[in-house]
Amino acid sequence: MYKLTEVKARLHTGGKTVEQIRERYTGQGLTYRNFESLQRAFDLFDGQEIDLYRKEDGSAPITYYVASWPKANGKIMDGVYEAEQTHPKPAYKGEREKFLADWLSGRYNARMAFEFPAEDVEELEVVQEVKEPDRMPATLPRWRQVKEKRARRKRRGKA
Repeated sequence: MYKLTEVKARLHTGGKTVEQIRERYTGQGLTYRNFESLQRAFDLFDGQEIDLYRKEDGSAPITYYVASWPKANGKIMDGVYEAEQTHPKPAYKGEREKFLADWLSGRYNARMAFEFPAEDVEELEVVQEVKEPDRMPATLPRWRQVKEKRARRKRRGKA
């Protein structure tokens, strides 16, 4: 089980070298140009205030995930565009106009989680505690429901 808390935070992601970024993202199939894009993104994110989810589970270090992007913040927008250049299946690779149109219209979907380690985040305030939903039984697919209903009818008819 883990605990999610939404927090307003200030990012401290700037000033990292390509080597430091490479060390952090080893084994993820990134190229040198990807590391340069991440470096630019981190420099743009540096000092920005953003809503994040703090994820705590007793066995792993605390990590932060983006809760929402501030749409009116140009530096955040530029940083997200730079990070998009490293996506394994890029939708915006070299297509800044398409990205801007989607971002400004609210249609932008990251298709990946932006994660920040605790050392890059300064918590300013807790926005809310996010409660985990109670475990609800999974709804069976329709074909399975029909099959089980037929089996029940069959059993009743033979009994």
